[in-house]
Amino acid sequence: MLAIPDSEAENRSWLTHRMAVAGGEGNFHHCVVVDNDLVAGFGGIEEGPEAGKYRLFIVGAPERVMGGMGVALYRYLSEWLTHFKARRVWVREESRDPVMGFFYSVGFQKESLFILPGGMEVVVAAMAWGE
Repeated sequence: MLAIPDSEAENRSWLTHRMAVAGGEGNFHHCVVVDNDLVAGFGGIEEGPEAGKYRLFIVGAPERVMGGMGVALYRYLSEWLTHFKARRVWVREESRDPVMGFFYSVGFQKESLFILPGGMEVVVAAMAWGE
């Protein structure tokens, strides 16, 4: 199973883009879950322009994110957030994306909701870290 089923090229393109974006000035860490030589999931943290504030990514098929892969990626990236002395962590996803249920289950709280051109509803959720 792939992060985006049957879309190996899109998965690799997305990962390459994320890694290029993260080459800025802040701390970052990315990891990839591979299953049978195919990308099955991705996790990452990226510090933005505000020191100590990190965006968290956990990407994969919903059944994997809601299952063991999501938990394993979250625990692994949590160690990096602590190592980098994060103070706040945030996520931004389509509001109907099942991964938001996972983020809410580990303590993220909805902070804002907005509509993109074309009508997609997007939610930003965050939580304090290291307190």
